[in-house]
Amino acid sequence: MIDDPETEPIEVGSASVEDSELAESQERLGKTLDRVRAGEDRALSTVVREDGERFVRTFYGLLRMIHLHDLDNDAFQRPISELVELSARMYELLGAINLVCVEEQVYINDIRIRFDERAESGRMMGVELYRHRIGGLTLHKPLLTDDVKKLVRILANDPDESTPRTVVVNALKDQGVDGIELFGIYRFRVTGEAQQETVSGEEKSQTEVEVAGVVDRGADLVEDGLNNLGANRMPNPLPLRRMVTEIIEGGVGAEGLWDEPGVENEFGSHVVRVSRLCLLMGTGLGLSDEALQDLGVAALFHDMGYAAREGAVAAKDGKEAVAGYAPPYERHAAAGVRLLLRQRGFHPAKVLRILATMEHHDDFDGPKGTPSLFGRIIRIAEDFDNLIRARGGALTSGDAIARMVPHSGTRYDPDIFAIFVNRMGKYPPGTMMLLADGCIAVSIGTCRSKETFDKPLVRIVRDTGGTVLEDDVTVDLAETGSVRMVLNSRPERLKRHGDDEAVD
Repeated sequence: MIDDPETEPIEVGSASVEDSELAESQERLGKTLDRVRAGEDRALSTVVREDGERFVRTFYGLLRMIHLHDLDNDAFQRPISELVELSARMYELLGAINLVCVEEQVYINDIRIRFDERAESGRMMGVELYRHRIGGLTLHKPLLTDDVKKLVRILANDPDESTPRTVVVNALKDQGVDGIELFGIYRFRVTGEAQQETVSGEEKSQTEVEVAGVVDRGADLVEDGLNNLGANRMPNPLPLRRMVTEIIEGGVGAEGLWDEPGVENEFGSHVVRVSRLCLLMGTGLGLSDEALQDLGVAALFHDMGYAAREGAVAAKDGKEAVAGYAPPYERHAAAGVRLLLRQRGFHPAKVLRILATMEHHDDFDGPKGTPSLFGRIIRIAEDFDNLIRARGGALTSGDAIARMVPHSGTRYDPDIFAIFVNRMGKYPPGTMMLLADGCIAVSIGTCRSKETFDKPLVRIVRDTGGTVLEDDVTVDLAETGSVRMVLNSRPERLKRHGDDEAVD
């Protein structure tokens, strides 16, 4: 562990967190986000709103018409052709088209589509999709006429009672419709309240999602994004942003956030851990909720360059395509930027993701100049997680931080690194320790205040008799107990081998 005899939060380097350069960086970031809060530049927003409104009106009109007429009726020709034309034009402009219905509102690629007050298209579009427990869809390529007919016919069917969305997904697959990805229902959340969901006039309450479940789902979402990029599809950032929002609302230092994701997905788990660490530093920097969301999503995208397939050869003259291979470490950042640039537009969130992806391995005091704020934050989180993960040496959290300390001011922004160390506390999450009463525990939370810097929340893994506990027993050392010494074993090693060794 880092030597800290007075158990006070430490300050790494001579710079203060109030340093003017850091404050100026925050101010510039805030102004950038405020300038274009809509998520796209103004010209692009106008086009998306106009074409998006026509797209939704036409789509909803087809869903209504099929309840009245056979799909082979000539009346369908014009709206189907219009939908095909709109999808091609919007895809050329945006890349992947993300349509999301949230309660009575409709968004396309983060831009709210506004309808005439007399029009029911926006509200009823959501109702039509909600019947099948669908809240949104992504078009990974322009629609074809047959695709539209098949999609409309499938959605016109009565929903399955048990797994309606899965039935629609399988029906599209069986009929050879690819390039359409369906998502669950999106909801607006009021902080501190149970979510309310309205479907066909019925309200159903839903309890807050457990943070551990949020982390597990996040790892799967990241893996889906990687697979989409590998298949030449753009991932939908909205589910990732929603997951980041849930982490922020649950508290970035919440106990469950520091458990390992319960999925066998090393890439997704690593990226989610990096995102959590970035949010921890972002809150310490005092970033706004909007900036925190952008930071969390940027961190989830930072390693997406590994989805690029280099050396791939397209199929030609009846020959099979060569799949290619993922880029090596040295080129994955540049490959990630190339993938992200395929998404149309240059809204602030995208620019921040591109900068973070490009700079997340750059030194603070390197020859390329000072990286962007997000790049500096992700660099610290990335290096820390690489040191503690099995493939990077499996160091304890304390040993990893100790190894990083000498590079504060050169590799790492000293102000942000000081915030990182202070927020992690004297006993960072994952630290194994022997308590004064003889129990063995593992730290499960970050530092909550100056007074609790050396008094973390811990989970007891062995009682005073040496018995491994199956049930979770949580103790707040700020209220009772104290640390006798730190152990050098990680929790999983301790449970498997029982060979913990004490270190000073």
